[in-house]
Amino acid sequence: MAEVLQAIGNPYRLEIFMLLGMKGPQGWAEIKADVINKLGEVDPSVINFHLHKLVQSGLVVSEGGNRFNVNTKNPDINFMLCVLNMLNPNP
Repeated sequence: MAEVLQAIGNPYRLEIFMLLGMKGPQGWAEIKADVINKLGEVDPSVINFHLHKLVQSGLVVSEGGNRFNVNTKNPDINFMLCVLNMLNPNP
């Protein structure tokens, strides 16, 4: 669980995780546009780095074809999304 909490402890990773939790599967371009819209201009390599950290942590899965989604097979992740949505009701 510590690795999971550390993974979302970064603002970019938290934003990507919340985005995928709210919108469902997204492509790289959609993720990049939403993160920049929410957090401001950032080098795409930074977004890519943090997205892959989420995949390594098991919070996010690659669905192939450059599409990503939260790992819905893990009930702990679904619970965490519910808690985060309650803490941040106005994304």
